Amino acid sequence: MGARDVLDIWHKVACLSPGQREGLGLRVREKKSKRLKMPGCDALNDLLAALDPAAYAAALTRWLQAHQGLLPRSLAIDGKAVGNGTCGHIITLCRHEDGRPVAMAPASGKKEDCEVPVARALLANPGVERLNAIVTADPLHNKQETARVIAEKGGDYVIGTKKNTSKRLDSAKAALAEAHPVDFDLPYVRSVIAVERIWSEKKQKAGTPKNHVRWFVSSLSPLGTKKRAR
Repeated sequence: MGARDVLDIWHKVACLSPGQREGLGLRVREKKSKRLKMPGCDALNDLLAALDPAAYAAALTRWLQAHQGLLPRSLAIDGKAVGNGTCGHIITLCRHEDGRPVAMAPASGKKEDCEVPVARALLANPGVERLNAIVTADPLHNKQETARVIAEKGGDYVIGTKKNTSKRLDSAKAALAEAHPVDFDLPYVRSVIAVERIWSEKKQKAGTPKNHVRWFVSSLSPLGTKKRAR
């Protein structure tokens, strides 16, 4: 859930309740309080180094799926570097409302090269239930194969688009302007979303607010609008 290194992971799990510590199988108790003692950061680091990342991710995904039932309706697929990328990446399918993961997979290499195929394989995994779920992704995942995997497994997608997918960005703008018939070169596109964000930062010289528009394409049907892309 956003941890950048092993120490950060340890800080996030150090506050586990006694019941949770017992459930994990901890046995060593603190001398004074008799509370089950959490392993130190070094022990956690040694454990993670000894694990097979693929086997661990597969086991954790099976556990998450078994305890989640059907996935929530709103999920995000994203990759995070571990140790600034020196220790690889973790690709996670997580819940929007609280960031909790429901499936994950390890990846190695440059982010641009490894994240897309590993994320697509995770989404296509038969053990990952995605029926009726809405999956969001950043423009890195604006690929035909990824959109098809999501849609053909019973889900819907909302995927960002920008200059790295310039043809689809131009199509999105044209669709909202209703300028001409649109060809997205992406399967199952039914709608376009434009989100304008306006903000001001102190570091800006004149303090003038800046605005930025983010564009998304989606397999969801638009409701109550004529702004429709086919």
